[in-house]
Amino acid sequence: MSALMPSDDKPANLIEKYTTQIEEIPSTGKVANTPWSGYYWALRYGGLSMRYCKGEKNTYGMAYKKSIEKYSQPAEHKAKYQKNGWKDYVNNFYSPAEKYDLLVGDYSYTYTNIQKKYAEKFVKDGDVESWMGYCHGWCPAAIYEKKPVKSVTLTAYDGKTKITFWPDDIKALITAWWAQAHYDTDFMGNSCTSTKVTKDTTTGLYLGKNCASNNAASWHIVFGNHVGIEKKGIVFDPNPDGEVWNQPAYSHEFKYFNVLTNKFYSNPLSAKVSFSDVKNSNNTFLKFVAKYADKNKTKYIVGVTAKVVYIAENHPSQGNAIREETKTTMTYKYELELDSKNKIIGGQWYTNTHPNFVWKVHTPEEAYCPFDKTAPNYTGTVQSIKNLAKYAKKQSEQNAPLRTIVKYLIKASSA
Repeated sequence: MSALMPSDDKPANLIEKYTTQIEEIPSTGKVANTPWSGYYWALRYGGLSMRYCKGEKNTYGMAYKKSIEKYSQPAEHKAKYQKNGWKDYVNNFYSPAEKYDLLVGDYSYTYTNIQKKYAEKFVKDGDVESWMGYCHGWCPAAIYEKKPVKSVTLTAYDGKTKITFWPDDIKALITAWWAQAHYDTDFMGNSCTSTKVTKDTTTGLYLGKNCASNNAASWHIVFGNHVGIEKKGIVFDPNPDGEVWNQPAYSHEFKYFNVLTNKFYSNPLSAKVSFSDVKNSNNTFLKFVAKYADKNKTKYIVGVTAKVVYIAENHPSQGNAIREETKTTMTYKYELELDSKNKIIGGQWYTNTHPNFVWKVHTPEEAYCPFDKTAPNYTGTVQSIKNLAKYAKKQSEQNAPLRTIVKYLIKASSA
């Protein structure tokens, strides 16, 4: 619906204090702390069990079964442990999950094997969709955690093996922890995965909340207030195309235009036209707008083009080279409906290419995984690893690393 009516499409679901006064919403905005680019650890390649090294040991880019069967643990461990070239083998080839298992002395490689098997329930026609992964963990990690920028070498449970965690290994573990952590979310919108999509017969635009997703007005208010005014990070899916992608927002730029003349203005109030003129227009889209707008409250219509920049994924690589964040730009077009006081009360997308949903973590400090509260603190010593080893194995069985180890790696890598 055009008006701000669906219960899952209200700005109040995401932000407590905000303005709907169109002239008070900044035309440009950027988050104060730039999220870092990471990888979404595709389930097709075994999640964190994916070896991203160069050469024949790499397990990236194949079908699911081939990826997870290219190496076997603990068979490799038993064959190579403490033999010639052991340390080099670990640091040249091991995946983030394998390094974690080795660090905590889990020689059955619980976490690695659970990562490999996790995608089994998503197998369809012998493979897993390439877009499925841990982007829902990477986004809050990139927003709330410091960026790993240098490698960290730790002595493993055995007191002998030196394991080097590259920045992308550490990003992987942070991502995996957030993917499994328990926390409340503030959410607005809907995921367009329904096969029963209803469209307007004249314009071809989505109808109903299945794929109409975020109302244009709700989205404008949330981005304009949260990113533009508060300069805080937020997560969104850029497109309702059946795939679900989570991306951390970076910036927005709103430009306003007269929907009758298509002339642009820097001030949104200069771009507004009366609703009565819109109703009398022969434009097909504007007839659609007039049909679904609140006819009693809507007094003006304003056109908007929004250039939105978000942080995108990059493929992991070994080494300490600091890479710039990968950015992607989307441009959306929509109209906003204003009441007599120029408050935004509704809106409509011009096309079916628009954001799907928007969300954030309600209280990041309260996030946790099952054994984080009972596991002893990791200090980087072998003894501290021995103290928490049993908790690490239990948490691995829940498909997550321990927060205390992740925290240590973040601090050591980002300092």
